[in-house]
Amino acid sequence: MTDPTQQPATDDASEVSVAWGDKSARAKSKYMSEWLALLSLLIMCGTIIVGYYHMMDTRERDRIFMDTLKERDRDLKEIFKEANLTQRQMLAAQREQNCLIALPPDVREGRGTFCKTVAQ
Repeated sequence: MTDPTQQPATDDASEVSVAWGDKSARAKSKYMSEWLALLSLLIMCGTIIVGYYHMMDTRERDRIFMDTLKERDRDLKEIFKEANLTQRQMLAAQREQNCLIALPPDVREGRGTFCKTVAQ
């Protein structure tokens, strides 16, 4: 008689097949699920490592970009200061010219300093 507590021997092997176009591959193993879990773990770890290096590279590029923007802003501030000063000088010269034009021709000679004071 056979022992009822003993299970009959079964083939627990798993099979995986992959087809890509006209190529195909097939694998059969008793521990296929463990192999697939290990492969998934390796792919996940590789993805995390690549993502980490990408993040570090992006941080460096962002820092360089921000430094460039700060430098450009400093340069623009200097340019605007110079433009503002030039505009003020042009406005003062125009006011002085308008003052001199408004005076009669015989009085213009002696009133140059007066018009410069008014223009400021």
